[in-house]
Amino acid sequence: MLRNTNIGEGDATEPSGAVLVLVKMSGSFLASTKGRIELDARADGQKFPRQSIPLNTLFSDTSSVTAPFLIYDSPCWPLTLEIRLVGVPGKPAAVTRTIPFQCGE
Repeated sequence: MLRNTNIGEGDATEPSGAVLVLVKMSGSFLASTKGRIELDARADGQKFPRQSIPLNTLFSDTSSVTAPFLIYDSPCWPLTLEIRLVGVPGKPAAVTRTIPFQCGE
């Protein structure tokens, strides 16, 4: 069980104000594409602002990169993430994942 400690009680020692989401991608398209990766996040009816990173700003000398996103005012209930590649050849499907946060300290 994942607990997001909004007020920082117990072992947390301080409150959590953000969630770091790392999205790892691989493929030959990464070297020269002008596309972008987008992240939409929602939790319990709340939508967080869409985030977008141009793929050509993520450098790697291999065929994989990791895109970092920060979700501020993170909730203590399940957080659903939808990740999309936009402007990339082949129009890859969106990926949805849920982080099973629960309230608690």
